[in-house]
Amino acid sequence: MSIFIDSGIFIAFSNKRDVNHEKARVLIKRVAKKEFGSPITSDYVFDEVITTTFIRTKRIELAIKIGNLILGKDPKIPKFIKLINVSENIFLKAWDIFKKYEPKNLSFTDATIISMMENYKIVKLCSFDENFDGIVGRVF
Repeated sequence: MSIFIDSGIFIAFSNKRDVNHEKARVLIKRVAKKEFGSPITSDYVFDEVITTTFIRTKRIELAIKIGNLILGKDPKIPKFIKLINVSENIFLKAWDIFKKYEPKNLSFTDATIISMMENYKIVKLCSFDENFDGIVGRVF
């Protein structure tokens, strides 16, 4: 059993000023203990996390810190997240998902998450994003 981790969890975790920071901190601890299964995220989510963290905080060190956490390069925290790259097949399926769920206002990265979850048979998503409701099961 696996759980996919969305960017909002990492972004809130890295930014103490984020409204969801405390929730993200608790969730990351639970995810690291594999309470919901083996945690997985993607290169697209990684990009979104690093970019958004830097843009919102203007602090490169926070972007680097959260990037190191995701990559398992934080010397204080053992690697616990598997990072998977979006393949061409997942990308093309995501494009169809993006168009199909147009009324949900999903980002293309969100569509890649759904595509990956379907491809890897992942049934739970750790996310604060309500746009996923009705599409995938969400833990928040």
